[in-house]
Amino acid sequence: MTSTAIIVDDEPLARQRLNRLLEPLGVEVVAMGENGRDAINLLADHVVDLLFLDIEMPLMNGLDAARKIVEMERPPAIIFCTAHDQFAIDAVNSSASAYLLKPVFEEDVSNAISKAQRVSKIQMNTLYNDVEKAESILIRSGKETSRKLVSEIYYFRSYEKNVYAGIQGDTEILVDYTLKHIALTYEQYFIRTHNSSLVNRGLITRLLQAEGGQMVVGLSGSEVKLPVSRRHLVQVREFIRRD
Repeated sequence: MTSTAIIVDDEPLARQRLNRLLEPLGVEVVAMGENGRDAINLLADHVVDLLFLDIEMPLMNGLDAARKIVEMERPPAIIFCTAHDQFAIDAVNSSASAYLLKPVFEEDVSNAISKAQRVSKIQMNTLYNDVEKAESILIRSGKETSRKLVSEIYYFRSYEKNVYAGIQGDTEILVDYTLKHIALTYEQYFIRTHNSSLVNRGLITRLLQAEGGQMVVGLSGSEVKLPVSRRHLVQVREFIRRD
């Protein structure tokens, strides 16, 4: 019997590849989206057997969306997709759900479909908490070292030869890292918008023009607007899909 599915991934090529791999497996893709909000909206219109859900996406990530989806009356079985992060793979693999590591291949998709189950609220909350704990960065500031969740760090920016981390409450913490180190180590979480700034990919909400013509990005939960240089404008615009 043919199964039905929805694919949600912010990368168009990833959506297309997965769609092609599902066809010979007898899975009909009825809709596709590019962020967690799309997943929730699409499931309001379609009752499907499977949801292929990317973990790292702008506006709303896959884990936040999944926590809402399991509250639905008829949630689908969720198969998480990720391009990196062993912590996410370990956490998802230990739960009742399934995962796919990008780039995906037909055999992997078939195995994931066989394993996929509907995740209970308790399982989803446990998974969310496990991933959230691991999804953190050690912040060294002077003699003190603290661990901050990625979701708590809005951006890193440098000025006057120092690097600062912008956190919740629009507070900035002086850190010992260089921007280059952060960009290389945490590339999956932060996108460069300017030579002097890195912005949390998951918190970017919009691209807009400030006074004087400077392009800036707005962040969810923050009043701070980070500048976007001409050099990085195309990359940022492509990332948030704003023409």
